[in-house]
Formats: sequence, C-alpha cells, structure tokens
Amino acid sequence: MNLKTDDMKGKFGLIGTNISHSKNPLLFKAAYSKYDFTFDLVDSPDFDDAMKKVTAMDLSGVNVTTPFKDKAYFAATKRDILCNTIEASNLLLIKNGEIFAYNTDYYGVKDTLAHYNGSNVKTLIIGCGGAGRAAALAVKDLSHKVSIANRTFDKADNYARKIGATAISFSQAAGTLEEFDIIFNKLS
Repeated sequence: MNLKTDDMKGKFGLIGTNISHSKNPLLFKAAYSKYDFTFDLVDSPDFDDAMKKVTAMDLSGVNVTTPFKDKAYFAATKRDILCNTIEASNLLLIKNGEIFAYNTDYYGVKDTLAHYNGSNVKTLIIGCGGAGRAAALAVKDLSHKVSIANRTFDKADNYARKIGATAISFSQAAGTLEEFDIIFNKLS
C-alpha cells in the first residue's frame, strides 16, 4: 500500500471537529515548502459531511483527528495492518476513488519511546479512542507492561485483551499513578 508523493495531486487537509485553531497548515507548509502543495482545514461535526467536502475539494489525502479516527478506518477501502489492529486511522490517502487508511499515531509513540523498551517499563494509557489504542499498541510492541484506563471500562478491557495488556478503572488508575514510568493522556 505504498503511495508515492508523485502520485498525489498536491491538495491535502485535516478533517475533524472544532479545528479552526489547528497549526497543521503552517506545519505542513514548512515541511513541504519545496512542493506546490496546499493544505486546508475541513471542519465539520459530521464525518460523512467532512468526506463530502474532501471529495468536492478534490483532496489527495487528509489527516484525521477527533472525533473521526474510528469512522475513517471504516470508510477506507484498503487499510494497513496497524489500522486493522487499532481499528482507527489518522491518515487517509485517496487515489482513483480508493481510500487508503494508515495509522501514523502508532509510529509517533513508538519512535519517540524506542529507547524506553523492555518489560520493566510500566505505561498507563488514559483513553481508549483511536489515539489511545495506537499508543497502547506501540508501547506494547516495545515490550512495556501496559495498562489502559477508559471512561468505559469494557472498551478498555476488550482492547487490552486483544493486545495482551491490562485494563484498569479510572479510580484504580488515579490511586496508582506513581507506579507508572510513563503516562499518556489520550482523552479528548
């Protein structure tokens, strides 16, 4: 599922809700200043509406933020292996009517913490949405002892079982914070 920069039209964006404050257009412009690319914000409270705007704007790809990462995964026609485990996508690339889903949140966490690998590292993930699941899988793949706390315990428990982690309640997490080496707050 490798798409090359040359395959893209050069029109990209960010979809999400209440994103008018986002610095993504400035970051994108700085990172890709040698290309004739554009980057637009597609702010909508509804995923389907946001994707209609993406199509109308003829965008080649979009970063996906809250609250659309789960819906982005299911909207894709092709998904990378990480998306299938995490069941969320934060990057959609569009080519010839197909939507390719990726999860780069995973790599952001894993690459940042690569020097903190091993089973002696205890990590708490607070939140089990798309970003929380990506973070949990990334640190699990670094061999951390992973605990996941979420507003809905069953959601955390189901995902924890899937990746070989542990689910804990919010109250249990609050009472044991000092036991963790790393804490991620992935609540919106």
